[in-house]
Amino acid sequence: MEGWALGLIRILGGALCLAFFAAGAVAQPAPAVQPAIDGILAAFADHPLVAISDFHNMAQEEDFYAALVRDPRFAATVEDIVVEFASAHNQGIADRFVNGQEVSATDLRRLLSETVGFIPAGVRLGYINFFAAVRAANAGLPPSRRIRVWLGDPPIDWSKVRTHADWMPLVRQRDVHATVLIEREILARHRKALVIYGGLHFYPSEAKGPSENLGPALAHKQPLFIVTPYAGFNEDSCSKDFELAAREWPVPAIVTPFRGTSAADVAQRPDCHAAPPGNPPLDNDRFSGLAGDALLYLGPATALKISPVMPDIYLDAGYRAEMSRHYEVIMGKPLTKPTVADNPTALKPFPSYRRR
Repeated sequence: MEGWALGLIRILGGALCLAFFAAGAVAQPAPAVQPAIDGILAAFADHPLVAISDFHNMAQEEDFYAALVRDPRFAATVEDIVVEFASAHNQGIADRFVNGQEVSATDLRRLLSETVGFIPAGVRLGYINFFAAVRAANAGLPPSRRIRVWLGDPPIDWSKVRTHADWMPLVRQRDVHATVLIEREILARHRKALVIYGGLHFYPSEAKGPSENLGPALAHKQPLFIVTPYAGFNEDSCSKDFELAAREWPVPAIVTPFRGTSAADVAQRPDCHAAPPGNPPLDNDRFSGLAGDALLYLGPATALKISPVMPDIYLDAGYRAEMSRHYEVIMGKPLTKPTVADNPTALKPFPSYRRR
């Protein structure tokens, strides 16, 4: 038989095999895609705790927190919010501020920057706006229905923290403190809470043991419903393919469930890796960036931006020196950023994925 004929047979045979396997494949179910605020509120129907993985410093995510609490349905559904980005040492300041009382600029700055971890210290504009949004929402509510913001980071008095050895015991208490707080103030009182913490806190940690992080520690009582933002894939081609499938979704959107549905097709490809900074390693890094019960879609990865910082950190020399001291205690070196050059009014892209 002529070579060209054998080649044609091979091509046709391969096409038939592909068609056979495609016909035999079981299509994954479509996910439910809905406006993000609707999806968050719907999750509270079956869960007292709904958690959003905070991709620290992502502007769109921080804006979403403010939009969520501004929605009048939120306060009608949820009594409490637990946040990572402020210390229980300043709980009184937070309570006064969100309840409409006068709080000095000095105290507000303490609330936003005195935390056990330097990241996510609340010097980002989005965290500031979050507290202001809760204050505005509460202004129209009777005291009995106001949203309370619980500061989940352990108490820290930075005037007494001088060395890394002083700081380390507090770091080890970060998830323990938040777990006890949620059990005592939320679950034991049969209340509902939104929990805003970095994604690593919601999954087991080999370094700390399987049940010492916040999510696993609560799982025996009431597992968290975890919402994870989309921040792109390491490979541009995978981000483009995923976003093509998401082109009709509202922005922002909640996709639930995500894994096990057609929305996860790209994530399941062996050539695609979703692993933005701060996300937990699970079975393998294909899914590490898209873990959880639902996906929060805030738009294409290349459109995501870094939230600007509070300019005090480079305008006020005394404040800068104290923040640099915190950083040196934690990291062993003085603070060199941010400067005015690092904080442009035209927001910089969020560094969510590595290009391949």
